[in-house]
Amino acid sequence: MSHPVTATTSVPILDTLKRGVLGMIAWLFALLLFFPIFWMTIAAFKTEQQAYSSSLIFTPTLDSFREVFARSNYFAFAWHSILILVGVTVICLLLAMPCAYAMAFFPTKKMQKVLLWMLSTKMMPSVGVLVPIYLLWKNTGVLDTVWGLIIVYTLINLPIAVWMSYTYFNEIPRDILEAGRIDGAATWQKIVYADADVAARARLYRVAARDHVVERGVLEHQPLERR
Repeated sequence: MSHPVTATTSVPILDTLKRGVLGMIAWLFALLLFFPIFWMTIAAFKTEQQAYSSSLIFTPTLDSFREVFARSNYFAFAWHSILILVGVTVICLLLAMPCAYAMAFFPTKKMQKVLLWMLSTKMMPSVGVLVPIYLLWKNTGVLDTVWGLIIVYTLINLPIAVWMSYTYFNEIPRDILEAGRIDGAATWQKIVYADADVAARARLYRVAARDHVVERGVLEHQPLERR
């Protein structure tokens, strides 16, 4: 004996169809966004004549890679990029950590103004300082050098590095400084062995706690409260 179809049994079917349609639309947008990347990737394994063809059937070749690497020494350029990356990171840490340490543990009346001023430098258009930096680097002989780029990128990223370091240093209890001072630790020892370590642990704990809260909220199907 057949049972009549009720509204209760039709709701799951409608939900399934709705999720299926939304999934197809999402996949369509994903394919549209990914297609240019896919096309550029396969074009790298075509010859110059095959690159003008819209056919997806071709014989892969590495001739384009050989021609590109024969024109210039791209490994040297990659090595320069690594040197710039490491140099900027080290210099930013060496300058930002003492600055953030002083602002977090020995604040002054003008500290907030200094932080806002440092952040406001990120709002200045790069074109406004392009010509002065070019002339300055040209006259000092650091134009088109690794050190010239290291200095520029350090000045660009230093305000953000100070702000991030200040945020984590500001969350460290002052008792740690007192304990280090009683044990006879120097300022650099307190920064490296105590404050920086605690700040790094707090950063990892914050990421882990955030992931745990999100996972718990998803599993319980409850809205997450801002903490």
